[in-house]
Amino acid sequence: MKQLIILVTLSLFFTLTACGNNSSTPTESSHLTALNILTQKNTLIKVLDIVEIVKPEEVEEEASELVEEELEEEEKTITVHEASGTYYVNTGAANIRAGDGTSYDVIGSLRLNHEVEVKGTTDNGWYLFDFNGNDGYISGTLLADEKIEVVVVEETESSETASTSSSSSSSNSSNSSSSSSNSSNSSNSDSSDKKKESSPESLIAKTNVAKTTDQILTVVSTGGGNAKIEYWKKSGDKWKREMSTSGFVGSNGVSNNKVEGDRKAPTGVFGMPFAFGQGSNPGTKMEYRQITKNSYWISNVDDPQYNTWQERESSDKADEHLSKYTQQYKYAIALDYNMHNPVPGKGSAIFLHVSNGTPTLGCVSVPESQMLYLMKELKNTAKIIITSSESNIANY
Repeated sequence: MKQLIILVTLSLFFTLTACGNNSSTPTESSHLTALNILTQKNTLIKVLDIVEIVKPEEVEEEASELVEEELEEEEKTITVHEASGTYYVNTGAANIRAGDGTSYDVIGSLRLNHEVEVKGTTDNGWYLFDFNGNDGYISGTLLADEKIEVVVVEETESSETASTSSSSSSSNSSNSSSSSSNSSNSSNSDSSDKKKESSPESLIAKTNVAKTTDQILTVVSTGGGNAKIEYWKKSGDKWKREMSTSGFVGSNGVSNNKVEGDRKAPTGVFGMPFAFGQGSNPGTKMEYRQITKNSYWISNVDDPQYNTWQERESSDKADEHLSKYTQQYKYAIALDYNMHNPVPGKGSAIFLHVSNGTPTLGCVSVPESQMLYLMKELKNTAKIIITSSESNIANY
């Protein structure tokens, strides 16, 4: 626009100059021409003083900035994948936003255990749902598959208080207090025994899985592709929790009816037939396979070798070229989901592997340090339980 103003001004200048040269007499012509030129020159100088002359490189820079602004607007477009399910807020107060990230405005909030019916999910783990008649977005980290149990602890009188009270009373009161104290101790003892019976270790010990192995990995989905992963080990006749960490499952959670491409981890109990990785054996007790440039995991449902490891020079685009996943498969363990007489389309390539910081396509992932620890700890007899809630562990 600035360049256009300058060109119009220059054009007007030269037009007026030409008109001045068409005067009827030579003398008038010379005087008028001189006067016109002076007047027009002053006018032009004033115009040019007002108008900033734009250099070509400045025009290019402005155009580039406009393109960048347009690209930024395009990047704000939210891609939502179809999803459905009922979840519950797992924190005291969860912010609801106008988009899938904390940069978007807060449009409201929900309290602990508020039910959320999702209708879509984004690539970064946020969920879309109807919020007061509008589209609302909530982070998957703030959702759980089940309501959070709220435990109210009642304050009770301790035996020490009862004893102190009895020391300042009469002999008969002292005897009565003593009886009360014994009763209280007995009650506390019973309560302690019940707590031991319901401790996480005792719950693991009571599972059917515990009868077949001395190493169990539990994976509990906590919503939004997040999970709580714990490692349990039996020593003598007692089970002990050796490791607890946060990790990920499929971006769409877990399912007892997994299908290929649903972005869900399968629920159930699975064995761990072998470990693998990009480098040499890091010290695992399991059978170990080192990935090569020709290593593929077959996910093509039309391939007769579906859900198996194959060494090929090339393979279908649906198959996983293992060497490309340098971070995730630095350390990994195969899970025997749908491996024996595999059913095409029922799901493939289900592993325990290193996390890249985001939910998976259906595997279980943990931080690299924990994965290396598990690689060195677990044996081929170890089992993994994947479930939607801790209360379901007892069913296995």
